[in-house]
Amino acid sequence: MTQTFIGYKPGVGPVLKCLKYDTDDPLTLANTAFDRFFFNSETQNLSYVFPTNPFFYRSAELSTLPATFNITNDRGNVVISGSNIGSTSDAFFNVNTFYRITNAYPNMGYVPMSEFRQVDLLTNRVECGAFQSYYALVGSTNHNVVTARQFYTVMGRLVGTTSDQTTFRTVYNGIISSSQSGFVGMGEWFVWKQQLIYNDNRNPNAIYPSVWDLPADASAMRTYTSAPNLLSLEASSSRFVLSRPGYDVNTTNEFGTIISSNNRSPALCVMNGTENSIPANGSRTIAAPAGVILSQRAVVDVMFRVSGQTWRVPGLLTDTTAAGTWQLSYAVSGNSITFYNSEKDAVDLRYVVFNVDDQPKSTGGNQVIFRGNDGLRDYVQIKKPGTSDPASRPNDILFDSRYPQFQIIAQGFIPISSFGNSSAGDAVYKGARTYRLNFNNAGFVPYLKYSTVFPNCVTTPIYRAERGVDVSNISMLAEVNDTYVDFFCSPDSGWSDAFSQAGSWTRLDYGARIQGVRYYIFGITPN
Repeated sequence: MTQTFIGYKPGVGPVLKCLKYDTDDPLTLANTAFDRFFFNSETQNLSYVFPTNPFFYRSAELSTLPATFNITNDRGNVVISGSNIGSTSDAFFNVNTFYRITNAYPNMGYVPMSEFRQVDLLTNRVECGAFQSYYALVGSTNHNVVTARQFYTVMGRLVGTTSDQTTFRTVYNGIISSSQSGFVGMGEWFVWKQQLIYNDNRNPNAIYPSVWDLPADASAMRTYTSAPNLLSLEASSSRFVLSRPGYDVNTTNEFGTIISSNNRSPALCVMNGTENSIPANGSRTIAAPAGVILSQRAVVDVMFRVSGQTWRVPGLLTDTTAAGTWQLSYAVSGNSITFYNSEKDAVDLRYVVFNVDDQPKSTGGNQVIFRGNDGLRDYVQIKKPGTSDPASRPNDILFDSRYPQFQIIAQGFIPISSFGNSSAGDAVYKGARTYRLNFNNAGFVPYLKYSTVFPNCVTTPIYRAERGVDVSNISMLAEVNDTYVDFFCSPDSGWSDAFSQAGSWTRLDYGARIQGVRYYIFGITPN
């Protein structure tokens, strides 16, 4: 049975802790006993995730726009630029979206890790992994390039402009065309997305952005220093606030609180688990916990592997002799989540559903700290004032003794200079350079998030290789084990993309060398 402790720890101050075992002492249990905590506010490396307004790309909205358009919305944080290419059914809208991440979060102090989840509006499925195989017979050689991605997002910083009208590439070098220079400010970070949406609405989709309050580059996480004589905890019928060291409960600094009923809560794992052996072309449905109402905007994270193989980020499928794209996806419906596998391989999934979405607050309750029993166990819940008793919507929940915190076990930046040489076999298929990151694990479930850092650019995980030859210089692959992660890359391979052009095999170099990888090892305490 869990135990919840809200109180004063000598030498530390007010703390909120949820221990997996009621025989442990909350005042003496080591903060590094990650597998024995469901929640521990004393650990300052906490993770937070925010959903932001979605962008819709479909004929219904685009058909009302002029032939060329520039739209600024979401309080100036988003610029949508594009043109209508003809009026026939197979004509399309060429749409570019600039999400101004610095403008949206001006006080964050670093470029945050951002993920753009894409939902197919015909099926309401959100892509959570993709594997693409491209074949080209050039002369007598059959070239095969494979690409894998996870929530693929390119985030760049504007440092200059050019008269060249070329489009953005997978890795951005800090330069945009002068015709687009008015969309973002010099030195500003932004996420760029290009869409081709057909007039006949054959491919309508929406983008669900999620932003983590975590550095995506080499920047340090914030640190906090204790100060005496501050009111650091308020638990009343009107609000619950637990401040950071050096701040009191009335701080106006949005990052000065650990939990605040004003809308600040660390990421909690409302749902998490591992689903093994989902068959090719099959699916698996998982119901939400009793009393929790999910929405389509629920923030879901997924790692996957071919059943029985090593966990990888991004996930890889097996070699194929066919060209095509294979996707893994999920959909929220009927208060459950269904994961859909491609027709390629049986896969295992490791998933997390967080306590954030874009639902409005529930109503009708009068408690902030709620104690109840869900039919299986007693629990303590801290929630936003005025929400239902108990809170039924993930966004209303600030803390719940049933739901483990998405706790950071290890984090940092690994410069490319720290990578060593891979074995000959790994160099061909995974990457010529490798780095092993070790961590202690007494029983938690490890989960990896990382970004690949380039000059003026960070990207979510992408893997690209020409099978049997070598690996692209934009690729980063991670293999996740219980006590270590191996990273692989080939920063000096000399090519970023490869394809057949005018009867020749072309290898294109984007010219942006990997600087390193920013990683976060999360630990989920099993129930």
